[in-house]
Amino acid sequence: MQLDATQIAAVRQFIAANWERTIRQPAAQSAHEIALPHPFVVPTVGPEFRLFFYWDSYFASEGLLRDGHGELARMQADNMLHLIATLGYVPNYAHVEHDGRSQPPFASPLVRASTSAAATAPGSATPTPRSQKSTPSGWRCADCPMASTIMGNMLRPRVSTTSTG
Repeated sequence: MQLDATQIAAVRQFIAANWERTIRQPAAQSAHEIALPHPFVVPTVGPEFRLFFYWDSYFASEGLLRDGHGELARMQADNMLHLIATLGYVPNYAHVEHDGRSQPPFASPLVRASTSAAATAPGSATPTPRSQKSTPSGWRCADCPMASTIMGNMLRPRVSTTSTG
């Protein structure tokens, strides 16, 4: 299905008008949920999502930055940095069931983008010390070894262990 310019404009208008409805407040640490320091966004205005999801938060933050919500995007980055500081990586989502599972790293580009947006926005707050702490070059980050492992494994050629003779 291809959208025409009018339909695309209507979708963009809906998204811009509904950012506030995508914000969730962080829960306290529990047997199931991993606590976060800041509110976060989810990819729906409905009740279906109540947890912080890594990729969803990254891509939503791209939209937040485009729509002038730099502070909220920076909170997403700070949540990711909190997870890296706490767990050593960002899990697929903030649930203990997914402790140990992650996705290719998007924390570094989000930290860079949200810090840049905060620095250039008129009257915006300065980035927090945590977000200034690490904007690694490439994916080799001393503060996030899991991210380096994931990217290293993705970029490494697969070697067959079966013989073809």
